Amino acid sequence: MFDVSEMLVGDETQLANYQVHIAHQTDNGWSMTIPILDAVITTERLILRPQTFRPYPPASIPVNYISGIRRVKLDLHKGVWISVKPNFELYLVVNWSSGGDFVETLESLLVPQDNSHFTRVLDYSRLRKLINYVKTI
Repeated sequence: MFDVSEMLVGDETQLANYQVHIAHQTDNGWSMTIPILDAVITTERLILRPQTFRPYPPASIPVNYISGIRRVKLDLHKGVWISVKPNFELYLVVNWSSGGDFVETLESLLVPQDNSHFTRVLDYSRLRKLINYVKTI
Protein backbone atom coordinates (compact mmCIF):
# COMPACT_ATOMS: atom_id res chain seq x y z
CA MET A 1 0.00 0.00 0.00
CA PHE A 2 1.13 3.51 -0.69
CA ASP A 3 1.22 6.17 2.02
CA VAL A 4 -2.00 8.12 1.60
CA SER A 5 -1.48 10.36 4.64
CA GLU A 6 0.07 13.19 2.60
CA MET A 7 -3.03 13.27 0.35
CA LEU A 8 -5.54 13.67 3.17
CA VAL A 9 -7.31 17.03 3.41
CA GLY A 10 -8.81 18.65 6.52
CA ASP A 11 -10.69 16.11 8.66
CA GLU A 12 -10.41 13.37 6.03
CA THR A 13 -9.29 10.03 7.46
CA GLN A 14 -8.37 6.71 5.94
CA LEU A 15 -10.96 3.99 6.58
CA ALA A 16 -9.67 0.91 4.75
CA ASN A 17 -7.06 -0.42 2.32
CA TYR A 18 -7.61 -2.86 -0.54
CA GLN A 19 -5.82 -4.38 -3.47
CA VAL A 20 -8.05 -4.53 -6.53
CA HIS A 21 -8.04 -5.28 -10.24
CA ILE A 22 -10.03 -3.24 -12.72
CA ALA A 23 -12.18 -5.64 -14.72
CA HIS A 24 -13.24 -5.05 -18.30
CA GLN A 25 -15.34 -7.12 -20.63
CA THR A 26 -13.71 -8.66 -23.70
CA ASP A 27 -15.00 -10.96 -26.44
CA ASN A 28 -13.86 -13.89 -24.26
CA GLY A 29 -15.51 -12.72 -21.02
CA TRP A 30 -14.17 -10.60 -18.18
CA SER A 31 -10.48 -9.78 -17.99
CA MET A 32 -8.59 -8.42 -14.98
CA THR A 33 -5.99 -5.71 -15.39
CA ILE A 34 -2.41 -6.07 -14.33
CA PRO A 35 -0.92 -4.48 -12.29
CA ILE A 36 -2.97 -4.66 -9.14
CA LEU A 37 -4.16 -1.30 -7.86
CA ASP A 38 -4.00 0.03 -4.33
CA ALA A 39 -7.49 1.19 -3.39
CA VAL A 40 -7.93 3.34 -0.32
CA ILE A 41 -11.30 4.41 0.99
CA THR A 42 -11.26 7.59 3.05
CA THR A 43 -14.09 9.50 4.64
CA GLU A 44 -14.26 11.61 1.46
CA ARG A 45 -13.21 9.51 -1.54
CA LEU A 46 -11.96 6.34 -3.19
CA ILE A 47 -8.31 6.62 -4.23
CA LEU A 48 -6.87 4.24 -6.86
CA ARG A 49 -3.18 3.87 -7.74
CA PRO A 50 -1.44 1.11 -9.74
CA GLN A 51 1.30 -0.85 -8.01
CA THR A 52 4.16 -0.12 -10.38
CA PHE A 53 7.85 0.60 -9.95
CA ARG A 54 7.40 3.92 -11.71
CA PRO A 55 5.34 6.40 -9.67
CA TYR A 56 1.90 7.06 -11.12
CA PRO A 57 -0.48 9.77 -9.93
CA PRO A 58 -3.52 8.30 -8.20
CA ALA A 59 -7.08 8.74 -9.40
CA SER A 60 -9.45 10.13 -6.80
CA ILE A 61 -13.23 9.61 -6.88
CA PRO A 62 -15.07 11.83 -4.36
CA VAL A 63 -17.96 9.94 -2.75
CA ASN A 64 -20.53 12.47 -3.96
CA TYR A 65 -19.75 11.28 -7.53
CA ILE A 66 -20.56 7.66 -6.69
CA SER A 67 -24.22 7.11 -7.52
CA GLY A 68 -24.38 3.37 -6.95
CA ILE A 69 -22.46 0.31 -5.85
CA ARG A 70 -23.33 -3.38 -5.82
CA ARG A 71 -21.82 -6.82 -5.85
CA VAL A 72 -21.75 -8.50 -9.26
CA LYS A 73 -20.61 -11.80 -10.77
CA LEU A 74 -17.88 -11.36 -13.41
CA ASP A 75 -17.53 -14.85 -14.88
CA LEU A 76 -15.78 -16.79 -12.09
CA HIS A 77 -14.94 -13.70 -10.04
CA LYS A 78 -16.93 -11.87 -7.41
CA GLY A 79 -16.82 -8.25 -8.45
CA VAL A 80 -18.00 -4.81 -7.50
CA TRP A 81 -19.85 -2.47 -9.87
CA ILE A 82 -19.48 1.26 -9.15
CA SER A 83 -21.57 3.84 -10.97
CA VAL A 84 -19.81 7.21 -11.19
CA LYS A 85 -21.80 10.33 -12.11
CA PRO A 86 -22.78 11.32 -14.69
CA ASN A 87 -22.35 8.23 -16.89
CA PHE A 88 -19.35 6.05 -16.03
CA GLU A 89 -19.15 2.46 -14.80
CA LEU A 90 -16.21 0.90 -13.02
CA TYR A 91 -15.85 -2.82 -12.31
CA LEU A 92 -13.40 -3.99 -9.64
CA VAL A 93 -12.34 -7.33 -8.22
CA VAL A 94 -11.05 -7.09 -4.64
CA ASN A 95 -8.03 -9.32 -3.96
CA TRP A 96 -7.10 -8.28 -0.45
CA SER A 97 -8.52 -6.02 2.21
CA SER A 98 -7.64 -4.46 5.51
CA GLY A 99 -10.51 -2.70 7.20
CA GLY A 100 -13.67 -4.58 6.35
CA ASP A 101 -15.86 -5.31 3.37
CA PHE A 102 -15.23 -3.02 0.38
CA VAL A 103 -18.90 -2.63 -0.60
CA GLU A 104 -20.12 -2.00 2.96
CA THR A 105 -17.37 0.54 3.66
CA LEU A 106 -18.06 2.48 0.46
CA GLU A 107 -21.85 2.31 0.90
CA SER A 108 -21.53 3.81 4.38
CA LEU A 109 -20.10 6.95 2.78
CA LEU A 110 -22.90 7.44 0.25
CA VAL A 111 -24.96 9.24 2.89
CA PRO A 112 -24.52 13.00 2.31
CA GLN A 113 -21.99 14.65 4.63
CA ASP A 114 -22.65 18.31 5.42
CA ASN A 115 -19.51 18.85 7.48
CA SER A 116 -16.98 18.12 4.73
CA HIS A 117 -13.94 20.36 4.27
CA PHE A 118 -12.93 18.51 1.12
CA THR A 119 -13.58 20.10 -2.28
CA ARG A 120 -15.31 17.27 -4.07
CA VAL A 121 -14.36 17.46 -7.73
CA LEU A 122 -13.76 14.45 -9.96
CA ASP A 123 -11.07 14.60 -12.63
CA TYR A 124 -12.54 12.19 -15.19
CA SER A 125 -9.48 12.49 -17.41
CA ARG A 126 -7.22 11.19 -14.63
CA LEU A 127 -9.57 8.26 -13.95
CA ARG A 128 -9.77 7.33 -17.65
CA LYS A 129 -5.99 7.74 -18.00
CA LEU A 130 -5.43 5.36 -15.07
CA ILE A 131 -7.76 2.75 -16.55
CA ASN A 132 -6.16 3.01 -19.98
CA TYR A 133 -2.71 2.82 -18.41
CA VAL A 134 -3.38 -0.43 -16.54
CA LYS A 135 -5.06 -1.97 -19.60
CA THR A 136 -1.91 -1.48 -21.67
CA ILE A 137 0.61 -2.89 -19.20
